[in-house]
Amino acid sequence: MRIYTTNLMNNAVTRMAVITVFSCLITYRVAGVGEHCGLAFVGFAALLLDAIVFIGWIMMATYVIWSRRKLPPMNPKAGRLLDLIGLVTFVYWLAISGIPALIVGAWIIPLVWMAWCVSLYIALKVK
Repeated sequence: MRIYTTNLMNNAVTRMAVITVFSCLITYRVAGVGEHCGLAFVGFAALLLDAIVFIGWIMMATYVIWSRRKLPPMNPKAGRLLDLIGLVTFVYWLAISGIPALIVGAWIIPLVWMAWCVSLYIALKVK
């Protein structure tokens, strides 16, 4: 049996999907609880975007694996930066999942999405 390499996990699309999923989960957690009742729509929109990105990535991954396509790998330096941003968003999501809503402020939502914009710029511009 041959092992086909697809570079699925070393691709900019996969790394951006991971960052998007965790950014949406942070937004949903912060906007959906506590005294931030005015942000309930933002939390719902984040959850909807999260589901769309996750299902879209699953469909893309299934297609790439079944068709045995080889995706272009990312630049190692840019990949490490995106991995670091993904790790920070994951760790922050884990941290806020276990603490009361009063400690988490709505101020973090713009910061998370600014980090997402920076990671999108890195993914698109760094070759």
